[in-house]
Amino acid sequence: MTCPGCYQVFSRVHELCEAEGSLKAKVNASLCGLDLTYSGKVTARHLLDVVVNGIGLTKISQGVKRQLASIKAVPYYGCQHAGFPKSARFDDPQRPQTLSKLIAALGAEPVAFPDATKCCGGPLFMTHPEAASQMTRKLLRTAKDAGGQCIVTTCELCHFNLDARQSTIEKLYGENYSIPIIHFTHLLGLGLGLDRKTLGLDRSIVPFSFS
Repeated sequence: MTCPGCYQVFSRVHELCEAEGSLKAKVNASLCGLDLTYSGKVTARHLLDVVVNGIGLTKISQGVKRQLASIKAVPYYGCQHAGFPKSARFDDPQRPQTLSKLIAALGAEPVAFPDATKCCGGPLFMTHPEAASQMTRKLLRTAKDAGGQCIVTTCELCHFNLDARQSTIEKLYGENYSIPIIHFTHLLGLGLGLDRKTLGLDRSIVPFSFS
């Protein structure tokens, strides 16, 4: 799966059910009415984990067909990664490196980013819009100041928030960022030779182009 929030929930439920036999029994008691059974044999994996640790960076780098060396990419994990259960962690929750390694394997340049695991404010826009705006602004400014030409995300909500609300944040604070937001699967697809339209990059609100 690609949603860190969903991955966290699925992994936590699996961890709890395997640790507490009574909880597993209650779950199965509820599922029996639907002719379903929870066996615990299937576990969730985040797509970033599958790509980096399953397929492997060596194989990824060998499959690169497009030169991405001109891209300075900011690796942004979002806040959910820090909440992954111990049994489901595939990276350091406070100082993750998986995304940076993937960016480098694709030939692009990962930019050092101190706010890589900070919340973008997306979940707060409906209830605390002012606080959310300040959080989004800080991320965009820090990424721009770090020299990033784009922000690479692992979370769809972060991606939507940073892309769709960027122009609103710019007007609100009288600043200009114009920094494209791309999902790590976009960068992976570009490196492996897929075209922009196939990847859906033509639908990004902040245009992404590179030489």
